[in-house]
Amino acid sequence: MDCNCNCFGIAASSKRPIKRYNLLVPDIFPRKQPSFSDKLDSSIERKIKKLFEYLEKNVHRGPKVSRRLARKINTELRAERFGYVKLAVFAYVYLLEHMNDPQSNLFAKEVVVEPVDKHKGYFSDIIGLHMYSVVGTLLRHRFAEIRTLGAQLLAQFVQAQGDADYVEQVEAFVPVLCQNTGRKVPGLQQMGNVPASQAATDALNIACLKALQAHLLFASRISYVSHHLEELERCVLDTLNVPESEVLPSEVVPIQSGDTQLTNQGSLPSRASMRRASEELSVTEAQGSATSSGLLPVHETPRSVARQVLQDIGRMTKDAAEGKKVVEYLLKYLDSNHLWTVKGGLVDISIGVIRKVCAEEHQRYLLFSSLVRHVSTEGLGPREKCAVVELAAAEGEALEGALASPALVLALKELPYDLPDEADLAPDRAALRSTILQCMRRLGFHVGDSLHLLEALGGIAGKLPGPSSLSTSVLECLQAAAEAVDAFTGKARALPSRTFPQVLLQEMMAIMTQWEVTQRLLAHRLFITLLPVATDGLRDAQVHGLLSTAWHEVAVHNNPPQLFVSLEQLLCAVIQHCSDTALVNVVRMVVSLRLDAIEGDFGRLDSIGAARCVAVLALYNVLMDRLATQLGAPRLLDLRIQLGDHCPHLRVEAGLQQVEVPGEFAEEHDAPAGRFLETLRKRHSNPAALRRRLADALEGCSALKEPAGETLADALQKPFVGTPISALPPRIKAGGWPGGVSPSSGLNGSSTSLSDSTTRLAKKLKDIYQKMPSHRDLTRAPQARGVKDILAASTAEAERETMEESLNQTRERHYLNVAAECAVVSHSLAGVLEAVDQALHEAEDDPGSSRAGQADKPGRTMRH
Repeated sequence: MDCNCNCFGIAASSKRPIKRYNLLVPDIFPRKQPSFSDKLDSSIERKIKKLFEYLEKNVHRGPKVSRRLARKINTELRAERFGYVKLAVFAYVYLLEHMNDPQSNLFAKEVVVEPVDKHKGYFSDIIGLHMYSVVGTLLRHRFAEIRTLGAQLLAQFVQAQGDADYVEQVEAFVPVLCQNTGRKVPGLQQMGNVPASQAATDALNIACLKALQAHLLFASRISYVSHHLEELERCVLDTLNVPESEVLPSEVVPIQSGDTQLTNQGSLPSRASMRRASEELSVTEAQGSATSSGLLPVHETPRSVARQVLQDIGRMTKDAAEGKKVVEYLLKYLDSNHLWTVKGGLVDISIGVIRKVCAEEHQRYLLFSSLVRHVSTEGLGPREKCAVVELAAAEGEALEGALASPALVLALKELPYDLPDEADLAPDRAALRSTILQCMRRLGFHVGDSLHLLEALGGIAGKLPGPSSLSTSVLECLQAAAEAVDAFTGKARALPSRTFPQVLLQEMMAIMTQWEVTQRLLAHRLFITLLPVATDGLRDAQVHGLLSTAWHEVAVHNNPPQLFVSLEQLLCAVIQHCSDTALVNVVRMVVSLRLDAIEGDFGRLDSIGAARCVAVLALYNVLMDRLATQLGAPRLLDLRIQLGDHCPHLRVEAGLQQVEVPGEFAEEHDAPAGRFLETLRKRHSNPAALRRRLADALEGCSALKEPAGETLADALQKPFVGTPISALPPRIKAGGWPGGVSPSSGLNGSSTSLSDSTTRLAKKLKDIYQKMPSHRDLTRAPQARGVKDILAASTAEAERETMEESLNQTRERHYLNVAAECAVVSHSLAGVLEAVDQALHEAEDDPGSSRAGQADKPGRTMRH
């Protein structure tokens, strides 16, 4: 019978647990050590697979198997039996690859966390306990082949991770991997105690780079950013930074016997590809046969793998904050190694990879903005800056249409800081200047239409920091971008409003009247370039403002001959784009130039000198020629003044042209010019007679429209009265300029910044507007008679005509625009407050101005 009490110490084998892992693990290692360079025997492959099948059914035995493999690796490393070490690492890799994510973590303690033998942690406070783990031990070995095994094992462990349990341990190995990546690793040997060959070093580089790549992909899966990202990126860039002439044939590592076998082992397949593979794959194939996995070509170099790692680094641009760090470090690396001017070098490779990834992640603007801002980096020479600007321009042209305008605005804010002065004739700086201006033209053309282009230019013009050298550079960039208007055609060229933007014109007029000569010349050019977009021409009020601006400009004492040439081009453009009604005012202004120039002592132009007065007469002659042609009134040519050789700085050949020598006005030129003016005063001293001759010359001219309520002769008898500088629209500063440049005073000594009292009044006006919700959506306002009365009481007689013409149009405007129009005319915010109150009272008293009756008919609004 059966004896179940086991009194004799004998029991059935089924009642005693058998630890099969104690048999399966040693069974992997044959009695005779295999050669390190040989492929695994098929019998060993079957035994490793059998161990996996056992662990698949007995998951809780995973830590015990891991400890035995780790001990075997430590023992064989001390005995320098590297064939057994290779078998143990292969067993680890196979198990990590084929087990599920939670099960693979059973090997983590021995692989990356701590040593198996506790007495091995004596120096853990110095180098870290993780460095005594299996991976740490392998990576610290003196032989390149053993380090390669450690990198492969770490890469496979990272690929097997599905959560962030061991992210800190993995992160600690990143500096070690970076130290083992390079064409020359200090102290590295290969088996036989000889210096490592280039093939062994390249195989180690490939394995370490792939481990870093696995770490990047793992960090991306768990939304984690490596603490050593910059060091990792530097390691990759160092690998790529090898001139083509120095690329050795050994960088292409074929699969052969011996040391080069390590390259085949370095190509680890991805976790997904291995799971799709057949279970019959051999252990060697599972380790990284690129041919069987279909991932990578058999022939690889460190540079080709580094290019893939850089592409994975670039994918971090999906997050703008991290992507900006990646791009900025790349640009700093190119700076520190002086690589911007090396053709076909790292710049083309790295920027090309980042550009491709940014395009896939829809982050091309991030790369563009980083390049534009990088131009101002200290230490870059003109040639390096040229290279950066060219890359930025190419990247800006590749942006989506919606980002073209913001890209232009950013370039207009950043690049003027680095624009060399036009007088700087050094070849490198001249090339930089040309490159920046060409970049502006390309970005302006990429905007695609005049509306968005003028909005961008107007926004930048409104933030100019005053008459400074920076403003000169900004205006030059604005002019270059504005030249793109000539390339627009059809609907892209014309503005929807068909008139010139008032805000931009206001900025230009303020510059023309209050800034330095160089900036005024640029403002003239900018206006002339942009004027063709106003297909319906200029409004009469705009024409009067421009005439007043030119009227004031000729009275500036330091005008060079170039300014009179520019004024001629400006006024001829105004004549071409003004209405028939405004032409009467143009004729009056041109005649006033002649009278003011001949007037003599104590006249309006007395302070500019006789030579400049003669230049004003030359300008008068050219404008008379232009009016005679446009109006079809050849008799106007008889009103010209024969100057002869009394104006050597300018000559008239179909317009004013500056004579190169002499190029400036001097005091010695005033004496002969004064004598010439004295003779003119004796012959042409009667203004009334001149105006009668003018009326006779224009009699019957159909191109001129008579003003309402008076004849053409009566209108021409009135003198031209320019709007005072104090009454011209002030510049609208929408915000500060980057860099904190403070505005300075204009030519008339007035500051462009608002005073404290004006700021308080503006705030009060804003508060009043915010408290009128019942009137915000009204698009039509009643006749503001109260506003007229208020302004008429405080306005000079000469200004009332312009004021009345402007206020007659307030019926079609928003309440806030009524106030803004009044501010333009009266230049008094106190009057504006009264005007707003009066307009509100009239709106409450007038039932015909209700929302219900007028909301459907939008009126013309002003951009303030």
